[in-house]
Amino acid sequence: MILEQIAARPPLDLALSDDTAARLPLIVGGLSLALARAFTIIEPKIKNPGPNEWERVSRIFNLLL
Repeated sequence: MILEQIAARPPLDLALSDDTAARLPLIVGGLSLALARAFTIIEPKIKNPGPNEWERVSRIFNLLL
């Protein structure tokens, strides 16, 4: 869902600095960890989230991003 929204937007006419580009893996890793932790908060006992759980977590992340 988030990737679909990003892909639908035209590319920015800006280049990332080398420092920013170097930090992207850390940023993406941090967001991935936060996503995983959000699942444990919303559904603490679930091991394999389904579409309903992904929808709820995605809605929360859309508010934050």
